[in-house]
Amino acid sequence: MNTVGFGTGRIPAEMAYDAIQTALKTGYRFFDTAPIYDTEAVLADAIEDVDIDRSDLFIGTKVGSQHLRPDDIPR
Repeated sequence: MNTVGFGTGRIPAEMAYDAIQTALKTGYRFFDTAPIYDTEAVLADAIEDVDIDRSDLFIGTKVGSQHLRPDDIPR
C-alpha cells in the first residue's frame, strides 16, 4: 500500500471531482476524507468513473464525537 495519501479536505467543491480523478490516475490509492469535508460522495463518484478495483483502494475517514453512539455507525 502507498504510504502517502491524498487528503480531500479543503478542496473547493467545484474542483474536488477533477482533483480526485487526477490523484487516481497518477497512482494514489489511499484517500483521507471526513463528513465535515463534504467530499465523500464526490470521492465515491470519482472512484466509480475509473477502472480501478475498489479492493485496491484504502479510504480513511473520521467520525465526529457527536456520532460515536453505536446506532450512529453504519455496519
